[in-house]
Amino acid sequence: MMLNLPLASLPAGRGGMSANLSLSYNSKLWDKTVSDQEYPASGTVYGLDAAEDGGWKYGYKYYIRLKEADLGYYAPSLVMPDGSEHPMCVIDGSGHPDCKYSTYTNGTYVDYFTMDGTYLKLRVTANGGYDVMAMTWTLSMPDGSQVINKPSGTSVDQRTADRNGNYIEVTEYAADSGYSSHKTTHIEDQLGRKIVIEYEYDTAYHPDEDRVLFDGFGGEDMFTRVKWKTVNVTARYKACPGSCTPLELTYQNIYQDFREVEKVYLPEPVGYTTQFGGLYYQFDYHTDTIPSSSPTATVGWGEVKQVTLPSGAYSTYTFSSDIHTNGINANQVTGNRVTQK
Repeated sequence: MMLNLPLASLPAGRGGMSANLSLSYNSKLWDKTVSDQEYPASGTVYGLDAAEDGGWKYGYKYYIRLKEADLGYYAPSLVMPDGSEHPMCVIDGSGHPDCKYSTYTNGTYVDYFTMDGTYLKLRVTANGGYDVMAMTWTLSMPDGSQVINKPSGTSVDQRTADRNGNYIEVTEYAADSGYSSHKTTHIEDQLGRKIVIEYEYDTAYHPDEDRVLFDGFGGEDMFTRVKWKTVNVTARYKACPGSCTPLELTYQNIYQDFREVEKVYLPEPVGYTTQFGGLYYQFDYHTDTIPSSSPTATVGWGEVKQVTLPSGAYSTYTFSSDIHTNGINANQVTGNRVTQK
């Protein structure tokens, strides 16, 4: 299940260029760890790990992910700002797609393509390693626009440009002197208009809270707040700690923390904090309750359980594996899906 919550946007600039910032949620919180043997017994599953793209993320940037696949290789995929994902492959010498990531000699150009009908091309300047986000690469879109990661000669992290050269830039700062040395992200156009995410801006009075600053109607300085919390999944499931057959699966214990969004406040003018009554969206999760029959385990596997709107209306979500049972295995956990809303 995917959720997207808009936070801020830039007005149209040169050539109509604009940018949006949103919070995106992916309910796929778990990935399987599998054997690196060439022929693992019956697809043996060795365990569970937290999925890299699960949960909440700020949506402003394009990412290249390398995901571990069967047989011990990594498969590259493109993650869009809205959280959608597109596998990418190179074309081998025989004209066939090869979807395994390989390291290449420093400075080598490597072209990847999507195979899902989106017609995206990624050209990576390899550096001999696996950290693709540290490399310079260019993503080309069908409309002629491009996303350039780590453009040379700049301190910019990512630039999105249209076919006429108009652009939006994303710059991330570990300690921004303009914001009390807090960690920030700037999304800025050529006219100097920007959206700023200031992470943990006030640990004394607003712990675990970020704020997003942007220009509102008439140039009014506005901000919205995003409050985070940590939820814990304490559970057990059946998997294989070593080479075994499906009949030899044993119980494995897991204790995993997830950083999730608790509240998103409606925008306020800078300098005011209660103009709209402190209204907010609230999110609850399938780990907030501990069953009396099993006091050492949480209910569910960490997915969102309820979304409450500022009006008080709410939606609840039921997943296929909300309740832990003695027979649940790792495949069922990673296949957890919404069954009722």
